[in-house]
Amino acid sequence: MTDLSQLRSEIDRIDTQLFELFSQRVDVARRIGDYKRERGLAVFDPTRERQKVADAGGRVPPELSTYAQVLMELLMEAARSQEVDPATPADADFEPIERAVEQTPAVFPSTAQVACQGVEGAYSQIAADRFFRHPSISYLDSFEGVFRAVEQGLCQYGVLPIENSTAGSVNKVYDLMMEHDFHVTRTSRVRIDHNLLAKPGTHLEDVRDIYSHEQAI
Repeated sequence: MTDLSQLRSEIDRIDTQLFELFSQRVDVARRIGDYKRERGLAVFDPTRERQKVADAGGRVPPELSTYAQVLMELLMEAARSQEVDPATPADADFEPIERAVEQTPAVFPSTAQVACQGVEGAYSQIAADRFFRHPSISYLDSFEGVFRAVEQGLCQYGVLPIENSTAGSVNKVYDLMMEHDFHVTRTSRVRIDHNLLAKPGTHLEDVRDIYSHEQAI
């Protein structure tokens, strides 16, 4: 029987290979960045990234699918960091953030016009109620609608989900973050509980159709 030390040695060997391949991947990403800059191409390619994440989930057993997708997202995040022009001053990225911090009141407002995606009772409303004591909430049909409401001055703040502990990043929101001008001012963790609702007396074996958002199902 293989003992624990042998198994750990095997893990160490695999980790060494993983990190060697990781370094190689980052190096290739850096060369891709050079190629894109020389030709004036955009660094971020959301379509390819979504395809890579979906493909990663199908390359492992089903019980590891989510972990593989999260891993691929982290790998692509590291790649994007290498594709950025190294000649770009780091301070240039922080200047607008510093200005926003200076212009933000020391005490966060207790009330504001807030845009949320969804309807009354949505998890975004729960988050908004944590940020503000008396928010005036406008419910919009899409994530993009929230971004536009803030950009156009219809609302002072927008509340959006960016991470999900089960499915990883909310890719649609991240795509929109690359397209719109905004600042992140607060974050919050919200516990998500999904429940299967049915009429009293219904037995699980009698259920034939379920109407649900894809994340809940």
